[in-house]
Amino acid sequence: PNLPPVFVLGPRVNNAVLSNGTLFVVVADTQAVFIAAATDPNSDPVSYSWNFGDGDTATGDLVQHTYSACGPFSASAVASDGSLSNTAPLTVSVACQFDTNATTKLQMKVNFAKPDADSVKFQGEVGLDPAFAITGKQVLLSVGDATLAFVLDSQGKGTNPLGKFQIKFNSKTGNWTVKASFSKGTWRTPWATYGLTNTTNAKPGVAVTVPVILVVGSDSFMIDRVLTYTSTKDKSGQAK
Repeated sequence: PNLPPVFVLGPRVNNAVLSNGTLFVVVADTQAVFIAAATDPNSDPVSYSWNFGDGDTATGDLVQHTYSACGPFSASAVASDGSLSNTAPLTVSVACQFDTNATTKLQMKVNFAKPDADSVKFQGEVGLDPAFAITGKQVLLSVGDATLAFVLDSQGKGTNPLGKFQIKFNSKTGNWTVKASFSKGTWRTPWATYGLTNTTNAKPGVAVTVPVILVVGSDSFMIDRVLTYTSTKDKSGQAK
């Protein structure tokens, strides 16, 4: 009997800035690269079609698409042998910006003398609906590629062995205030990519730019924070 194709790769966004299962975070107005691969049990040739969730479509196993608006989009890929097909969904979350008019704070400390002693403190505001249901939502917070996962309770709080997270609606600003802390981690390797290197940088320090990415459910937010980094080689460094 004829059988439908079976996905062996993806569908996925190859250049996503963050991913979690079938959710991929991308940047608005930047080409997202989609890829998929499938095999056919009957060795029939396989064709691919894509629905990007914003009204646009494409064909091919490797395609590109640019989203102009932020927010989550329900996308899908279809692998077909001409008579039978298989559909696989994915969520593309186009990151909105943190509210840059609100108080955004980021402080990072790296300990080069011993492991499991790096830390982060972060605060910012995001524009979610005031009625946004937080209970049970999965959260990812990435600071310079140091990423922790949380599950929110009814108070908007989440815990992780290496950190704490809270999101709370701010009636004065109409935004949601995010507060998070990371501790007892070893993140010197990913942080070195953004300039937090094991060198001596005396005051006034050097400027470094660190990306912060937040995923709440299927909504995502980004901000690039410019910090001042001071450090002592083989001892410690601080960016704030």
